[in-house]
Amino acid sequence: MDQDDLVASAVVAPADTKETQTIVIWANKHKIPIFPISIGRNLGYGGAAPRVRGSVVVDMGKRMNRVLEIDEDSCACLIEPGVTFFGLYEAVQKQGAKLWVDVPDLGGGSVIGNTVDRGVGYTPYGDHFGMHCGFEVVLPNGEVMRTGMGAMPGSNTWQLFPYGFGPYADGLFTQSNFGIVTKMVSSFRKTMLMSGIVVDA
Repeated sequence: MDQDDLVASAVVAPADTKETQTIVIWANKHKIPIFPISIGRNLGYGGAAPRVRGSVVVDMGKRMNRVLEIDEDSCACLIEPGVTFFGLYEAVQKQGAKLWVDVPDLGGGSVIGNTVDRGVGYTPYGDHFGMHCGFEVVLPNGEVMRTGMGAMPGSNTWQLFPYGFGPYADGLFTQSNFGIVTKMVSSFRKTMLMSGIVVDA
């Protein structure tokens, strides 16, 4: 394959779910292929270069890189695609929460990117897809879908239960092009300090 075969025509960086919707609707209208990436560092599963020449790369991590919530009581977090494992660790440390982030080999990679590529870490929480509790996804037609309990109007249990009512659709958004994940709820391991040694609680 020639290096020029993977050249993008443009790169866009949405700041939120609404801007992501706008990009998807525009791409549909003009029949432009798009290639969403989290931050392009999940090298074991594919990098930032589009598979179709002339695609518009949708860089989900450049501006959507916030840890929106860390809930120590439920051992969960709500994050955007640009949050790296290092970034999540730093946010946990800043909050002083007794939580343990399971990190794969590439700590500078995206937590969401690794999850939707079904990546793994090293602790019993190493199945990152298995430890998520729901996605917010922009579908190919521009509509927004939430999975798990986050799909229920007024629900305050998104971070507590991975399944909602009806079919379990989350797997559709792993290693696929059926939608762009804009938010994810994920679980932590709870830790406590005993005699200076961090152990599971």
